[in-house]
Amino acid sequence: VGRLAGTPDGKGKVRAALGPELDRTLAPSVRRATLGLLAALPPGGTATAAALLPVLRWQRPLRGGPVQPDNRELRDHLVDFTLDEAELLGLTGRGALARPARALLTGGDPVPVLAPLLPQPLDHVILQPDLTAIAPGPLLTPLAQALALCADIESKGGATVYRFTTESVRRALDAGRSASDLHVFLEQHSRTGVPQPLGYLIDDVARRHGVLRVGAASSYLRCDDTALLAEVLADRRTAE
Repeated sequence: VGRLAGTPDGKGKVRAALGPELDRTLAPSVRRATLGLLAALPPGGTATAAALLPVLRWQRPLRGGPVQPDNRELRDHLVDFTLDEAELLGLTGRGALARPARALLTGGDPVPVLAPLLPQPLDHVILQPDLTAIAPGPLLTPLAQALALCADIESKGGATVYRFTTESVRRALDAGRSASDLHVFLEQHSRTGVPQPLGYLIDDVARRHGVLRVGAASSYLRCDDTALLAEVLADRRTAE
C-alpha cells in the first residue's frame, strides 16, 4: 500500500517507501469490497467513505486491521485510499462508478462499453511542405511503425507531429526500403499528396545512399619491407 509510505507505524517508526511494512494482506479484500459496494448502487449513485465504512464494518466486523496512530483502523485508511485511487484511475467520476468499471466488477466485458468512447485508429496522415506529417489521431499499428522508421516524432498531443530529416530517411533506406517504396508508402497514406520538398529529400538521400560502404575486416597484413609486400601481392596464392 504505497499511501502508507512516510506514515508512522504502531511503534512510531516511519514506514519506508520500499519497506515490508507496506505489505498489507487486508488491502486487496478491502479494495474489492469497497468497489463492490459502489457497484451495488444504481448507475450514477455515489457514496462517501463515511457511508461505506459502517457497511464494511457490519459485513466483516473482525477485519478492521490494526489501529493506526491516529486511532483509526487500517481498513478506514484503505477505504479512503481506494476511493482516491479509483478517481485517479478513472474507475469513478465524482464518486460514481464508471460504466466500464461496473462491467468489470460484475464479471462482464468492459470492451464493448469502452469501444464507443475511444477514437478509431486512422490509416492516413497529413503531409506538409515543411517536411512534417501530422497524425490527427492514433494510427493503425503497422502505419505507426512504418512512419516511425522514416520520420522522427517531434511532438505528441491530440495530434502527433512527425518530421522527415536526412537521418530519418537514411534510416529507412538502411532498413531495406527503397526510394520508390517510400514514395508509394507516403502516397498511399497521405490525404494531401506528397509535397515536392519531401519528394526531393527522399530522392536526394537515396541518390547518395550506399555510395560509400564500410565493412569489417577479419585480418590484415602489416609490413615495412616494400619488396616483400610486392612479392606477396604478385603471388597467385594471395588472390585465393
